[in-house]
Amino acid sequence: MIVKEIISETIPSLKPSDTVSKALNWMEAFKITHLPIVLNNDYLGLISETDLLDIDNNKPIINNKLIIKDISVIENQHIYDAINTISDNKLSLLPVLNINNKYSGYVVLQDLLIAVKKITAIEAIGSVLILETAQSDYSLTEIANIVESENIKIVSLHTATNIKNQKLNITIKFNTDEILPIVKSFERYNYNIEAVFSNNNKSDEFYNDRLDELLFYLNI
Repeated sequence: MIVKEIISETIPSLKPSDTVSKALNWMEAFKITHLPIVLNNDYLGLISETDLLDIDNNKPIINNKLIIKDISVIENQHIYDAINTISDNKLSLLPVLNINNKYSGYVVLQDLLIAVKKITAIEAIGSVLILETAQSDYSLTEIANIVESENIKIVSLHTATNIKNQKLNITIKFNTDEILPIVKSFERYNYNIEAVFSNNNKSDEFYNDRLDELLFYLNI
C-alpha cells in the first residue's frame, strides 16, 4: 500500500503570512503538534508547537526565527516509509508531496496503523507462530514448503533481528487455528518455537504439557 491511498486534507495548512496565534489555535483544535506551511501548493516546511510557544503570537510566521523542518514523503512511497519518518521524527502529522514536489495533503499515525492492520491481515481469523533461527539459515522457500505440506496457508509473514543474540525472529500468521501440526513440523526442521498465539485450546494444553516437562527436568 502506498501513501497516496491514505492521504487526508481535513486539517488545513498554514500560509507564511498566518500568525503564530492562528497556528497554535489550529493545533489545539485538531489535537496535533505539527502543521505544514504551504504557499500556492509549494510545501515550505513543517513547524512544531514547541517551536511556537515562546514566539510573539501576533506576528506572522514568516517574520519569526522558527525551526522549520523540511520533512515529507512522496505520495508513491510505501506506507512503511511514512511510518519510519513519523517515528524517527516524533511527528503528529506528516506532509505528503506529489511527484512534482507539490503539496498533496498529509498522513497521521492512526491512518498508517489502520493501513498496516489491513495489509498484515491482523483481523483475519487464524493463529500466529514466532520462530527463531540463525540469519544464515533463513529460507522463505523452506518455510513455505513446510507450511504447505500441512495444507495450511500463510496469511502474512514478517522478520526482525533479535538485538540480543542477532538471530532472526520470524512472525507468521496462518489461516487456521489448528496449529499443532505445523508446530511439530517446524520442530522437526530444528526451528526454535518462540511463541504460539491461537484460540485453539489443544494448543494451550500442548504448551502447558511442555512447560510441565521443563519444570520437572529443572527440578531434577
